[in-house]
Amino acid sequence: KTRNIEEPNFILKPIHRKIHILLSEIPTPDYLFSKKKSSCVLNAKAHADCHGSTLNIDIENFFPSTSRIRVQQFFGYFLQYPRDVADFMANICTVNNHIPTGSPLSLMLAFWANKPMFDELNKLAASRKIKMTIYVDDISFTGVAVNDNFKNKVTEIVTRYSHSINADKVRFFGEKLRFINGIAISMHSLRPSNKLSKEIRSLKNIRDVHDANTLGGKLTYMNYIKAIDLLY
Repeated sequence: KTRNIEEPNFILKPIHRKIHILLSEIPTPDYLFSKKKSSCVLNAKAHADCHGSTLNIDIENFFPSTSRIRVQQFFGYFLQYPRDVADFMANICTVNNHIPTGSPLSLMLAFWANKPMFDELNKLAASRKIKMTIYVDDISFTGVAVNDNFKNKVTEIVTRYSHSINADKVRFFGEKLRFINGIAISMHSLRPSNKLSKEIRSLKNIRDVHDANTLGGKLTYMNYIKAIDLLY
């Protein structure tokens, strides 16, 4: 996929990095897994013991569709900055009236700027005893009440916050086998996906240094999946 990378210049980048560090210190809801001391594997594990179907959705163009006004509202309403300070912070944290795609602060700032939407989605899910988790722009719901009607309610909320769902990435899974962030969940246990297993097998008889490093990274990731499944 082609992406327009909007990286801050040498003056702004260390400022963005510092803001990211400060934002990362704010306590986050339990449903967020794209944060320090968490991972996409822990995100998948959160659904392992849930019963019912799973719905995966993806917020389309998450950073570019998160507007400057949402950022200003975060600094002004949530952090209670004075209006002029919130306005200044929104100016230095955005480009072309949206969150940049290549900044160190984009991930955490996008969450906080969109937290009202995520909270409303979580409230909807909780009212139906559905488990909701978020990893960046991927949102997963698991529960007995997950169905097309629930998906339509989710779509209504996302649309109301000026976002859209990537229709090509909407996925429903049954309880016997589901996938979250590319990780298989079978019989309430995490399993490396067939794709990852095939990639590892194809790299086992190699001599190229780059491919060897790639193989090492994939084996480490597979072992991490297995370790998380055993530990939690």
